[in-house]
Amino acid sequence: DLVHEHVRWFGCPTSISFDVRAPAPGESERSGPGESERSGPGESERSAPGESERSGPARSRSPARLEQARRWVSGAVVRASSGPVAGVLGLPSPPHYREHGDRGAPLVALTFDDGPGPSTPLILDILREAQAQATFFILGRHVAGFEAVLRRSAAEGHELGNHGFSHRSLRGHPWRALRELRATNRLIRAVTGTVPRLFRAPHGYVSPSVVAAAALAGLTTVQWDLDTRDYTDRAAGGIRLAVREKACGGSVILMHDAALNRGGVRGDRADLERRAATVAALPGVIDDLRARGYHLRPASAVLGAG
Repeated sequence: DLVHEHVRWFGCPTSISFDVRAPAPGESERSGPGESERSGPGESERSAPGESERSGPARSRSPARLEQARRWVSGAVVRASSGPVAGVLGLPSPPHYREHGDRGAPLVALTFDDGPGPSTPLILDILREAQAQATFFILGRHVAGFEAVLRRSAAEGHELGNHGFSHRSLRGHPWRALRELRATNRLIRAVTGTVPRLFRAPHGYVSPSVVAAAALAGLTTVQWDLDTRDYTDRAAGGIRLAVREKACGGSVILMHDAALNRGGVRGDRADLERRAATVAALPGVIDDLRARGYHLRPASAVLGAG
């Protein structure tokens, strides 16, 4: 598990005996008082393929010891990845968490979460016609049935990032985060031959332990500084206006190319309807950004990351 990997890699004393095995099925894994593990009403709780929750022999595991382990893991990764051992481990150079790029550079990143989905080909058509590049943060459980769309995204020069597998909150759960990120990395690589360099946390919920787990998976955590709120009932004009008013040099713009329907089951018609405003707004968003002198680049280029 995560802490034991650090014990091996960082040469920690063998007297450290944190019990940080994944909890048994049905056992609480809460990261804080009252924090819900549900990512949305009725959303699927499906785990990544092959990533079962090991239970093992029953042992004492108090919340205080678990929290101590979490903090130790985060601190160990951040300290190690800031020092000479970072190169040996292949961890990204600090900082491992970013929201925007250089404000003085005329670069902007369009990013799309939760795909691939039925609307993704429409967005790819618009980007191809505009000769614009974007970054798609891929949700592992949405890949099945859209493998060709994923391959097209990579073939047309767009960047593929990791958005986890289940879309459950990973905040405060470094073990689950590492499993999901590795599973989604493997899936994207198997389908496209490319390996993600960036990670965006589901719902934007991050914690030091999540950033640390992403670093172990070779990923830089990327959020955003401009939320179009296209996941609400905002119309295309409102999405375009938000970008026009708030975009600046180095902006990372949040949009969505798929919907998370109730129960985690995506109906194509409902998905297309919920992303219709995003698709309708995109050509105008691109025109407005270019009229202001901005160049659309993958997020890693805008951030200088990965």
